[in-house]
Amino acid sequence: MKRLLSTFSLLLIFAVTASAQNFTGTFELNRYVVEDGNENQTGTLKLTVGSERIFLDAVGGVEPIEQFTNTSLNHALIRHDHRDIVLYGDDEKALKINNEEIEALVNMMDNLQQKVEEGQEHHAELEFNQTGEIRDIQGYQTEKWILDGGDGETYHVWLSDQLSINWGLLADDFIMKMAGAQNLPVQQWLQDNKTPLLVERYEGDTLAESMKIENISDGSVDQAKLDTPEGKQLVTVQELMMQRFQQQ
Repeated sequence: MKRLLSTFSLLLIFAVTASAQNFTGTFELNRYVVEDGNENQTGTLKLTVGSERIFLDAVGGVEPIEQFTNTSLNHALIRHDHRDIVLYGDDEKALKINNEEIEALVNMMDNLQQKVEEGQEHHAELEFNQTGEIRDIQGYQTEKWILDGGDGETYHVWLSDQLSINWGLLADDFIMKMAGAQNLPVQQWLQDNKTPLLVERYEGDTLAESMKIENISDGSVDQAKLDTPEGKQLVTVQELMMQRFQQQ
């Protein structure tokens, strides 16, 4: 069940359809482990959100795709206007993947690693329950949902409909499949313009781990971050594979 925190992280690294008043600005997605009552930050992801694009800084690597491409990728630019994702690191090449290629790549990885079957079996009987409990987080009103994960684990998810983000293709079916979330209400939350501002994992009555959206700054953004990276050679998955084969 610890995998569920990774599911929420993955949804934010890779994927709420557009509404009239979408958020533009910046925020951080921070992950914490709680030990002896103390929160220790174990990871952070900085997001710059525009009306048509999202830039993810210091992703820390997109491991499944890095393994496939043998390329370091620690930045991502999601381009809703092109229906693709540009992944790049410090070298001169940037990997451009459109939605059809992402879907094919996800299906291939699922077939090789049997992630689809594992995800369906793991989450088939899980249900989130809406509690009606309201809490203010980062200036946004949120409502609490609870999941009984079994084995003494519970997940508390605080959702807000006041932070509406255009995730574009990141909320598509195949992304949910890769995240193992196709049997959870996550996609419906996104389509209903609800954003999880806080996800907490409890072991019994003890908080063990959390994921938080923090340092939210609503307003103007650095447009350069939302532009295609200057000086990068955009290559497709097919071109990258051919280049690798030619080097062998």
